[in-house]
Amino acid sequence: MNRIDDIALQSFFAPLAGVAEHRLGIDRWRLSIECLNGHVALYLGGVAFGLIGKGMTDGIFATLLVSLAWLLLMEAVRSVARRQAGSSIGVQTARMREWHFRLIVAAMLPLSLTYVRDAASACYTASLFLLLCHLGFKACDIPPPSRRRSPAFGRA
Repeated sequence: MNRIDDIALQSFFAPLAGVAEHRLGIDRWRLSIECLNGHVALYLGGVAFGLIGKGMTDGIFATLLVSLAWLLLMEAVRSVARRQAGSSIGVQTARMREWHFRLIVAAMLPLSLTYVRDAASACYTASLFLLLCHLGFKACDIPPPSRRRSPAFGRA
């Protein structure tokens, strides 16, 4: 795998997944699926904001066709994530087979931030970040819960 991907998984996604698991009680796979749901919702918001500014002579059909293709692709991604969540080696397959997608999306995120001009592009950028979170939470290992130490005189 790639060293940049390992650093991102160990320093960013694993601590967040650990907090969600041990403090909030949210499983890593549930968190991943909810990030994918948020990605789809923000993408649809971006499409809606993009269609607001178009007139009758603009390419509305092309925008709707592209968004339909993207939503069908995201449905396939959702089914793969569900299958990986039910598998005993789901984390290994997500980590080994999807590292290049995580790297590409992580490289595209700063570029997407530079193109934020209106509400539609802001929704697209936020949906790209949630897609990266979906891919990251699927592939990370959750650290064990940390025990809080209390002073000896504080224990009764």
